[in-house]
Amino acid sequence: MPHAVAAIVLCVAGIAKLRTPGPAAAAVRAPAALVRVFALFELALGVSALLWPPVSALLAVTYVGLAVLTLVFARRGESCGCFGGIESQGDAPASRAQAALSLILALLAALPAHGAGWIVG
Repeated sequence: MPHAVAAIVLCVAGIAKLRTPGPAAAAVRAPAALVRVFALFELALGVSALLWPPVSALLAVTYVGLAVLTLVFARRGESCGCFGGIESQGDAPASRAQAALSLILALLAALPAHGAGWIVG
């Protein structure tokens, strides 16, 4: 169940933003309440993907979107606030490595929908 890793990471990010929405709110220049709504979406999507693997296709699409958003922050040299206030680097700017990690998580999320056969041949 490789998609479970992607689902759990999204749940952790959602919980972190529910607890501390400030960094993400500053990053996207939106009210903390809106960040909390998105955090609830992340949490609901992560739990849903764990319980019903077909939802993992939406999980994969979400991670692709998060990768794009992370690249925007990286180009600006800004923090993304992806994990609320629990990032070990604090206000460190987002990076291409973070975007690549989101794409890897998107790939893992896609596995239940398509199986691994389409990757290896």
